[in-house]
Amino acid sequence: MEDLKNLEKVAKENIEIAIKEKELAKEFNLAGIKEYKRAKIRRELAEKNIKLNIVRQSLAKKYGALLEKKTQNKNNEILEFSEEEIKFEKDYSDYLELINNIQIEISEVQLEISKLEIEISADKIKISHETEYSAKERDELGNIQLDYIKAVMDKKSEKKISKLYEKYMMIQETLNKDRKDVLKDLKIIKQKEIRLADLKKLLSLKLSEREKIRPSNINLPSL
Repeated sequence: MEDLKNLEKVAKENIEIAIKEKELAKEFNLAGIKEYKRAKIRRELAEKNIKLNIVRQSLAKKYGALLEKKTQNKNNEILEFSEEEIKFEKDYSDYLELINNIQIEISEVQLEISKLEIEISADKIKISHETEYSAKERDELGNIQLDYIKAVMDKKSEKKISKLYEKYMMIQETLNKDRKDVLKDLKIIKQKEIRLADLKKLLSLKLSEREKIRPSNINLPSL
């Protein structure tokens, strides 16, 4: 009789936990969907920035080539490229190259972050479905456990009691396996989120580097 009371307590707890798991699954799903949409937008922006960086890189190379040509002709009295003018443009050319290089690194990190965020959000959606499924299993388990208790208390046939017992034990075994799968997927998400945190830290460093880059000469040369 004591065993039945303990089992009844377990059964009711299973039903209550199942309710909370269903709520958690719903929240997990909503969060995953929102994060997935946001991450896709970030990925598209990062991809556009990478294309823009290619244009900037081309501009920096052409500017450098032009400056080299001017430098070769700085002593040409007809063209009149002064030392001051060339120095100014050289400073600006160096600035373009530096800012472009760091911007390329920033865009690459941003793209990697967005791709990882897409993976994590997709994993959350997957886990939400797994959690909802296992919650239904837990709810069914609790109800069958109560049916088993009732059958024993009502002194039903051994066949019926045995059938209910085997059924709830089978569901219990399946539930344990499914919960292990959920925990395994959660561990994978945790590992990805650690990687994501590292990438965001790297992005912050790169952004700080970009802020430190300034043209060394901001005064226009006298013409």
